[in-house]
Amino acid sequence: MIAGAGLTLATAASAATIGAPGSASAAVPNANNQMCGNAVAAGNAAVQGVSITASLYDSSGAVVFGPQSTDTDAAGAWCITGNSTLANTVLNGGHVELCATPMAVDGKSANFLGSGTNCADLDKDAFQDHLYTSVIPLILASADGLDVTYS
Repeated sequence: MIAGAGLTLATAASAATIGAPGSASAAVPNANNQMCGNAVAAGNAAVQGVSITASLYDSSGAVVFGPQSTDTDAAGAWCITGNSTLANTVLNGGHVELCATPMAVDGKSANFLGSGTNCADLDKDAFQDHLYTSVIPLILASADGLDVTYS
């Protein structure tokens, strides 16, 4: 409580939690210029409440978009929609910096896209490796399988 103001400020943040084995469900883009993935632990257990942050940089290192954040849901799924230049920027030498917070859950460390840390760069090769396409709806410029594992 702030003295004399009569206000109480809540400062507790929601904690990330690991669900039951098999509780993770794949996140899939539903529009162009989306990045989607999951936060998972051993046994394909969903990790709910992980904050995923994305920032898009052009080939010179200038920020084009972001940072934008979202939290993983009960299935460990997350999607962030970039701006209309996302795919073009990445495919022409830019990159997306993706980070997961917290860096550890229940003593298990984050490993984003095999980087060994809680952050990873989504460059041209990684974007193409995770390219998601769909005919209905027509999606040609999104990425999926951008997973962070806690182990």
